[in-house]
Amino acid sequence: MIIASLGCPHTLAAEPTDVSPETESTLRFAYSGQIMQGVNINDAQAAIKVWAATIVGDWDFKVSADIGIIDGVPAIIAAMKENRIDAVIVATDEYWETRKHVPIGPLLVGSIDDDFDEEYIVLVNNDSGFTTLADLAGRNLNIWRSLRTCLASQWLEVALWDEGLGSADTFWAERIEIRKLSQVVLPVFFGQADACLVTRRGFKLMSELNPQLGQKLTAIAVSPPLVPSISFFRGDYDSPMLSRIVAMLSDVSSSEAGQQTLTLFQQNNLMQCTPADLEITCALLDRYEAVRNGRTVPSAKDQNSP
Repeated sequence: MIIASLGCPHTLAAEPTDVSPETESTLRFAYSGQIMQGVNINDAQAAIKVWAATIVGDWDFKVSADIGIIDGVPAIIAAMKENRIDAVIVATDEYWETRKHVPIGPLLVGSIDDDFDEEYIVLVNNDSGFTTLADLAGRNLNIWRSLRTCLASQWLEVALWDEGLGSADTFWAERIEIRKLSQVVLPVFFGQADACLVTRRGFKLMSELNPQLGQKLTAIAVSPPLVPSISFFRGDYDSPMLSRIVAMLSDVSSSEAGQQTLTLFQQNNLMQCTPADLEITCALLDRYEAVRNGRTVPSAKDQNSP
């Protein structure tokens, strides 16, 4: 019997009561607190239970009543080292740090229309006269806060450094994080905000609904394609059913219940990936760490120069 134990609503139980760690087929997984921001826990809980019953009913798959949330990389590392969880869903910067301390097993990424990465863009109004990031010094920035933008601020910090513009902490007069995309973009359209930081995908969808947005707003900075979130197993998780579990998760979108679960996390499919698929994202996080620690590092442009 496979048991997916999802802990308690606010923190991961040290040893869930309905899980036997000695059972080879036990699967215990959790979510990072960063991933669950903006997600209704009750809705997620209900969707996951319906999906598990639908997809793996022939396994006698059992899901406990609550979702387990682990806050912070140190807690994720501890839970994996102590074998209290077998897999976790995290923001990619949490994976980037965790991989330095524990062995990592199979990787899965959430995708939208077969794309598992995002491009971040800084938008300005064409009438503003802003054409470069430097023009925005001392201005205000609206930031779309969502699962898909969890690496946006790190990218922009590095972009400012590359342009010789200093830290984001001193560059902007004000930064406001907003969960609703329209409330991030429309103030720039109407000239009430100087710039906004969103995904290219999100802006494209808004522009398809309102072509005036695409005509009046321009991207003056664009990120490389970055992977915002990832799921991974412990490297020493050796269940004989691991390959079947990974295949099952990769096929989650094949059912209505699975699609409902993915939608809550702003995805429409799960797909396997390799560390090579994360190289650009991890390189960006390496540079972000260096910038925040005051180390001089070559820009991506310099690194690619002959």
